[in-house]
Amino acid sequence: ILILVTMTTLGCHISSPNLKKDSDGYFVKHYNACGPIALEKAINEYYASKGVDSARKPASRKQISRTIQDSGFASRQLLSFFNSTAINITWPSEIVDILDKYGLEIVKLKKIDQLDKEKDIAIVLIRGKFFTEQYHWVVYPIDNVKSFWGKNTVIDSIYLIKKKGKQ
Repeated sequence: ILILVTMTTLGCHISSPNLKKDSDGYFVKHYNACGPIALEKAINEYYASKGVDSARKPASRKQISRTIQDSGFASRQLLSFFNSTAINITWPSEIVDILDKYGLEIVKLKKIDQLDKEKDIAIVLIRGKFFTEQYHWVVYPIDNVKSFWGKNTVIDSIYLIKKKGKQ
């Protein structure tokens, strides 16, 4: 019981030295997780396609990650007791919340073929086939969504990005 209490109070930092925080208390590893990366790419690409000066990128991966971490990180910390990579998770609801903060919303689609490569930008959740538990956020049309992991790529969710109030 004493060992369990000690591990619970000290957390995964004993068993997972990769879970370092910066001087402001944020998990550094999450800055480079696929969720913040995909959000940064998608938001900046969306606004660049609408004529926003590309030198003034509205979304920074670090700020996106910090916003996600500020919104509640308890479930990831709990999961990181069992697998330290769980700290990198970005939940679909967080994708929606971040896009909302940048004046965007999503239209959930069922098929990737509903997207127009010339005008649409979407954040897509993919996973590997069979026994893999690997999920990954990618951006259409920037990333090679359909074959990210070759023939083992499965498209799980498609979020078409739109300006709030426009359909």
